[in-house]
Amino acid sequence: MASGVVISGDKTLFDSLHLALSRFADVRKVGTVPEGIKTIINHPADFAILDSCIRDGDAVEAVGKLLHIQKTLPIIVLVPSIHAPLVDEVRAAGAHLVLEKPFDRRALAEIVESAIERTRLLNKIEYLKAHAPHSLVGEGIAHASESQCFYREVVRRFAKAISQVFDHRKLLDLAVEAIVETFSASKAAIFLADSRTGKYVLMSCNGYPKELAMLKIFDQVDELPVRLSKHNQILLAHSIPGETEFELYEQMNSLDAEVVAGLCAKGKLIGFVAIGPKTTGKGFFDNDIELLSIFCSYLAMAIENALLYRDIARSRAHNENVLNCIRTGIVTIDAQGLVTFLNATAEEILEIKKEDIVGLKVEKIGSMFADLLLRTLAGEKEYTRSEVLYALTKKPLGISTSAMHDEDGAIDGAIMAFADLSRIKALEEKERDFERIEFWSKVASRMAHEVKNPLVSIKTFAQLLPQRYKDSEFREEFYRIVNSEIDRLNGIINQLTKFADSSPPQPKAVEIHKVIESALASAKAGIAEKKAKVTRHFVKDQVTMLVDSSLLTEAFANIIDNAADAIKEGGNITISTAFTKLPQSVNGAISIVFKDDGKGMAEDELKDVFTPFATSKVHGMGLGLAIARRIVMDHKGIIEMDSAPNRGSAIKVVIPITNSAPAAQS
Repeated sequence: MASGVVISGDKTLFDSLHLALSRFADVRKVGTVPEGIKTIINHPADFAILDSCIRDGDAVEAVGKLLHIQKTLPIIVLVPSIHAPLVDEVRAAGAHLVLEKPFDRRALAEIVESAIERTRLLNKIEYLKAHAPHSLVGEGIAHASESQCFYREVVRRFAKAISQVFDHRKLLDLAVEAIVETFSASKAAIFLADSRTGKYVLMSCNGYPKELAMLKIFDQVDELPVRLSKHNQILLAHSIPGETEFELYEQMNSLDAEVVAGLCAKGKLIGFVAIGPKTTGKGFFDNDIELLSIFCSYLAMAIENALLYRDIARSRAHNENVLNCIRTGIVTIDAQGLVTFLNATAEEILEIKKEDIVGLKVEKIGSMFADLLLRTLAGEKEYTRSEVLYALTKKPLGISTSAMHDEDGAIDGAIMAFADLSRIKALEEKERDFERIEFWSKVASRMAHEVKNPLVSIKTFAQLLPQRYKDSEFREEFYRIVNSEIDRLNGIINQLTKFADSSPPQPKAVEIHKVIESALASAKAGIAEKKAKVTRHFVKDQVTMLVDSSLLTEAFANIIDNAADAIKEGGNITISTAFTKLPQSVNGAISIVFKDDGKGMAEDELKDVFTPFATSKVHGMGLGLAIARRIVMDHKGIIEMDSAPNRGSAIKVVIPITNSAPAAQS
């Protein structure tokens, strides 16, 4: 098992690192840089992770001190922002990699494993070369078994090391280091084809001056890449006759290369490796060429994988950037219920930080969210636009969840999208305020009109009373009219009182079709007056539900009276029931439709049909449908009307089927 040192004063950070690396590494925690140096002196480490937020010193200085103690130590520095000036400084100081917090635990584990393999590879090459009983590389080896042993061990280490490097630039740097060490080369360089221009550009080098990166670019038609692409062979400088193949000779000479080997993937030249003279002064022999050929085969495949990983990483970064820009909170979890992603809006709404949540159990964001996500992860239920109240901030949130599936269709995670509904709720409340003001303005206006008519009659008779008091006929008429108008005023007050009555329903178990029959009995006078034909289309099943039967009877009777008033003599009234759904009802709902074949209503009349005093009748005050609407709403139901001139009207009432008493709603 590998050993590592974490230098950080943050216990939560260490716990997360320990969890990510415990599979393959023994991780020790120290709180300061001096403690880290002392630990590494006593117990050389395979890697070190340095928190840039250490209190006792400078991260750049700390990297230098650690490398002074153990020069091949791969140091991974964790920074709050990858865009901070500190990043370039720690890289220049020799840090192996810089990662932004919060980090992806799986990605970090892969990076650390790769760093460990790199260090072990270079150390192993150095050891094998130092302890080989004969010169196994480059001198015409006498002991084939020892040579093959060296080859196998170096190739095994090299293949394992590069297979775990997903950053293509780091992969190339590692490959160059390994080639220089393995072949005792004075220099080495790797060129790769640019996907946009097709030209071969220097990507990594060791032993060459920095100016080479700007000067050396090869076109596809240049002799060197053409020869490598055509013949797929390793080119040796000493075997190229300068007279007949001058261009090829010149191009290799410009690289000061003794050997150039192509990197081919899927039958295409994606790049090449140039190796300078050996530091021993010896040449490259068959054993070297064989080993280099194997190196290049593995390296070409690793480069292809790394470039694919880069493209995927770019796509992922783009997607994360998009998710961070949208104004919907996003949280994802994996199959183990660990939070894998949290976008910026989610941080804002939930008032938490990504680094405190990612990699931990979903319960850390709250039991309510955990319950919804874990139910979705278990395949029990997916939620769509469910409205909840976030306990911490008291914000209303609209939440939807969905399961995520792998390529085999199995659930391997869950995603939750949610939005802060506070602003929408405030706007809705403001709109309701305007609607209430408009509603009561209309009620007041229409009520004034209704009250004014009887008052005009009473006032007229009262003004004439002193002059015609002795007229017995006038007194009798006065008595009759005034009493009638007072009764009318009293009726208005009673109806308004009933409309404004906000006492909650008293629900009892009742069969809904019996309620409809009771309403028909209450409205029989109006039905009989019009000689109306009533047709029933009821569902066969009995529908027993908890409702206030007396209130619903009144509501349905008012609707039936309205239908009877609308039809001509001998007209038809049809009442239908059916099962349906309501979002807030888990047991479904019952739909009752009252249809008539009367004259219908125009669109401008329809919008005020449930408003008090909205009536075109000669008799009546227009409170029947308004009262019916209030009763239906008190039962958590909905009521709506569809009508058109000369096509009749249909009022649809939907009542949720519930086993518990509905709450009042005014």
